[in-house]
Amino acid sequence: MVISIGVTQMRFGYFIRGKHKLKNKSVLLTFDDGPHPEYTPKILEILETESCKAIFFIIGSKAEKNPELIQAIVDAGHIIGNHTMTHPPLFALSRHSKVNAEIEKANQTIRALTGQKPVFFRPPIGYTNPIIAKSIKELKLTVIGWTLRSYDSVFRDPVKLTSRLIKRVKPGQIILLHDNLEVTQSCLAAFITEAKKKGITFVQSKENIPL
Repeated sequence: MVISIGVTQMRFGYFIRGKHKLKNKSVLLTFDDGPHPEYTPKILEILETESCKAIFFIIGSKAEKNPELIQAIVDAGHIIGNHTMTHPPLFALSRHSKVNAEIEKANQTIRALTGQKPVFFRPPIGYTNPIIAKSIKELKLTVIGWTLRSYDSVFRDPVKLTSRLIKRVKPGQIILLHDNLEVTQSCLAAFITEAKKKGITFVQSKENIPL
């Protein structure tokens, strides 16, 4: 039971002591599973309008197909994180060689497209285990988790998703979103606007993310 929780609940730090909240009262938006040719540009426009900076945990194979979007993310002042090369559904069951290959190949792809080696990593689905922990240590990456999971992959109605986020957002949180989903880009502007009315401030500079 304890091991199962350790694998599926990254926030407990059973195998990997990642970063799950900020050290001040800002809120950090993070986006997984992109880039997406339709939704990522719209999300970038919203973030620019709202003066928010984010971390995009990209899938290497998608980055190869959309290199202009990776450059757009970097040019806008956001951070590119590693979310593996192909996002294997059974990543947490993979052998060490497979885990290393997935992470390192994504590192190489990001470096080739941006000229920079990624610093941050988020495992697919957020599952961790000793094998993944070993690879992270070997590749000298910092794991970024989350405090608030949006469940934008479950809530298809943008109004309901916005309401859910507004009710739960608190200072210092790291929020998990996805930039490959229509509902996310549909609700993002409304969420940020309403959150600001509640007194929430969002990270505005990637150089000053208080992890």
